[in-house]
Amino acid sequence: MTRSVLRVHVDCDGGDPRRFAGRARLTTFGSRTTAVGDVVLQVVAERLAAAVRQTDAVARVGGEEFLLVLPGASLEVARRVCERARRSIRDTPIEVGGTSLPITLSFGVARRAEAESREDVTRRADEALYEAKQSGRDRVVAR
Repeated sequence: MTRSVLRVHVDCDGGDPRRFAGRARLTTFGSRTTAVGDVVLQVVAERLAAAVRQTDAVARVGGEEFLLVLPGASLEVARRVCERARRSIRDTPIEVGGTSLPITLSFGVARRAEAESREDVTRRADEALYEAKQSGRDRVVAR
């Protein structure tokens, strides 16, 4: 029997956080000056990493999209992990350059069936993410 793998697609609602650059193009973050949107993406990545289990992986896959891989997790465990991450982002706006930026995330979760291809589970995770966005955003849809 193979270990289950859950693929989670995560998207920042409202588009690319770099859109905040219009509010304050640059800010000081740590010891460097950087674009506000880049700070938002870094904080989102840190909060996602803090919300998952030690055995899980978090990666930014482009723009405002992230990928979580949860090996060995049940669908229910994946849903709880994603809800914890979603609330962490939603309930604590990101403070950048003196501005409080509210961010929400939508999650699409799919469990890879034993004989299923990587492409098929990716497609199903994308469909679940699309459903989360179409049904109001700021939610987790798991299949």
